[in-house]
Amino acid sequence: MLCSRLSTTLCNGQVITVISANYGRRDRTTCSSGRPSSQVQKVDCSRPTNHVAESCNGRSSCAVEASNTIFGDPCGGTYKYLEVVYTCQSNGQVITVISANYGRRDRTTCSSGRPSSQVQKVDCSRPTNHVAESCNGRSSCAVEASNTIFGDPCGGTYKYLEVVYTCQSNGQVITVISANYGRRDRTTCSSGRPSSQVQKVDCSRPTNHVAQSCNGRSSCAVEASNTIFGDPCGGTYKYLEVVYTCQSNGQVITVISANYGRRDRTTCSSGRPSSQVQKVDCSRPTNHVAESCNGRSSCAVEASNTIFGDPCGGTYKYLEVVYTCQSNGQVITVISANYGRRDRTTCSSGRPSHQVQKVDCSRPTNYVAESCNGRSSCAVEASNTIFGDPCYGTYKYLEVVYTCQIKIQNVHCSDSTSKVSKSCNGKDSCIIKASNSVFGDPCVGTYKYLEVAYTCQYPV
Repeated sequence: MLCSRLSTTLCNGQVITVISANYGRRDRTTCSSGRPSSQVQKVDCSRPTNHVAESCNGRSSCAVEASNTIFGDPCGGTYKYLEVVYTCQSNGQVITVISANYGRRDRTTCSSGRPSSQVQKVDCSRPTNHVAESCNGRSSCAVEASNTIFGDPCGGTYKYLEVVYTCQSNGQVITVISANYGRRDRTTCSSGRPSSQVQKVDCSRPTNHVAQSCNGRSSCAVEASNTIFGDPCGGTYKYLEVVYTCQSNGQVITVISANYGRRDRTTCSSGRPSSQVQKVDCSRPTNHVAESCNGRSSCAVEASNTIFGDPCGGTYKYLEVVYTCQSNGQVITVISANYGRRDRTTCSSGRPSHQVQKVDCSRPTNYVAESCNGRSSCAVEASNTIFGDPCYGTYKYLEVVYTCQIKIQNVHCSDSTSKVSKSCNGKDSCIIKASNSVFGDPCVGTYKYLEVAYTCQYPV
């Protein structure tokens, strides 16, 4: 969170990967010290920006000015800040795009400030290979989300680019998550094909052949043909669809989120009657996947009402899981944690309107960091008992941004230094290189960092 005009991001020895960046204001407490009330009242003016990622990705350090000159002014008269979530990656890692879709699949994503008419159509998302072709094998990548690049799947609708990717190190091996041969839509692999060959979209067949051929290998080639997979639909031009990840030996699963139900009308809709895919507000979060899979190298979970209950009778449901693979020995580092409410959509399912209206009551907390930092796994109860009640009558949630780091064994080598205060006190901005050449080497062979506690004050 950057309240000062100049932000410096450091990944000593590693490189920066920006996850998200927003400029504006989303609550009344962040960067509000010393500001008049009128400058912190407007909390719905935060604007996403690609500038930080384009400036910083792939670099070991980066400075970005948090100003209207760089990011524009999303709300005149309001004191704004730059909010950046990023992680530091080891050199040598490269991008592998798992999937990319351009269009719109729900009414909440990228809807801030848009008229209702621009976010109503939610069945117009289109898969694209452009992101994979542009980014795979690179350490950083920027892609413009526009109709010029991806075409316009739905005129008059405000669209967004949705990308699922992972960063891989050399020496990793393939783990196939799913593989299907046939056809599930009319656009994939349709270029130059007559209409009659792409009309049948309910003939995709799951197959174990790809997993059996590729799992545990660093590279793999599989022929997509009827000879290998059989012919699930004669006369239709078919393709092989594979979802996979690359794993290092010894990595284990960490589930970030899991939801069972339905959040849009397109996912897992092939061959289903319209009545079974209309209800899109019935997705239910579940801990079952995390409890079953965390810490394991592989895991299978049945997506059924028997396991997860039935959040919406008569609707065809699916299990949606976001997870990452971590090396053994990694530990949690909490970047930020807030308890309360900052918008009207998060954790709002099934809640009456009056419980989600107040969006300026999120409170930062050190409790999560104190409980979880340095541990390989951690559970924290999101309740008023633990965090207090920042806004009575409002349904609150716990929002945590964290990363997993390789555990540093030598933790008794920190030296205090006056160099930072001598260099920075009394200045409006300051950059200091965190290196042995500046501070000496208090513990040879240990990866060190510079830890600074500071405050900003108005000149007397």
